[in-house]
Amino acid sequence: MDYFQKDPFHLYKNKKYKTVIVYLTDEELKQLEKNTFSQPRFQQVKNLFIFCCYTGLAYAEISSLTTKNIEIGFDGNEWIQMIRKKTNRKIAVPVLPKAKQILEKYNNELPRISN
Repeated sequence: MDYFQKDPFHLYKNKKYKTVIVYLTDEELKQLEKNTFSQPRFQQVKNLFIFCCYTGLAYAEISSLTTKNIEIGFDGNEWIQMIRKKTNRKIAVPVLPKAKQILEKYNNELPRISN
């Protein structure tokens, strides 16, 4: 509508903030694995978080994980094969022994939780 003669945002530069990513150390992860919670619900949350740590999957993926997604891979070991929700791409993740223990604890069906 030609209210401005020039763009008021012409010299504006958006500030870029550096995000600091915090990782768990091996020692912190081992300490979490050893910890037991009095409430079973918290124990489930802990197990799901540890499963995420050992697979690298986000909660969106583990909440939709079924036994159909676990296949024997080219190396003879179990792999999680699925379509990632965020990127809609196929992913293949090896099932490490700690993750396998958690799967076996819940009979290969991880519990679904909500906040």
